[in-house]
Amino acid sequence: MSLLGLLALFPFFFFGGPSYGASRSYMAFWNLGHILFFMLFVWFLAGKKNGKQTWLWGVQVCLLVFVIGGFVEVIQAAIDGRVGSCADVIRDVMGATMGLIWVWWGRISRLRKIWFALLSVFIVIANIFPVTISLVDEWQARRA
Repeated sequence: MSLLGLLALFPFFFFGGPSYGASRSYMAFWNLGHILFFMLFVWFLAGKKNGKQTWLWGVQVCLLVFVIGGFVEVIQAAIDGRVGSCADVIRDVMGATMGLIWVWWGRISRLRKIWFALLSVFIVIANIFPVTISLVDEWQARRA
């Protein structure tokens, strides 16, 4: 299931998405796809790994996501109409982190669950905030 999701989402790194004149809220919402994709990517990798997913494995996954995200952004920069962004690579790693939390949730202590829940809330707020601010700005502009 996650492989199908990955294959379905991957082309959107290079094709589709907001055009130059798109609203800020649409562009901010589109950026959430990075998080979704790399959450699914980690879930897929966890399903393929035999044995326990250790902390070292988690660090390796985040480094792999950083490299893959960097390559995607370099390729995007070479495509007419697309722009590479370091912020997207950060979103990619945040998505991988959310995926790791998802994979590890059932096997961690109560204290770690608290820390992971706080980290998850931070990641969600950090990525929903631009969408929310853009929607409020657009609503105020229409109202004025």
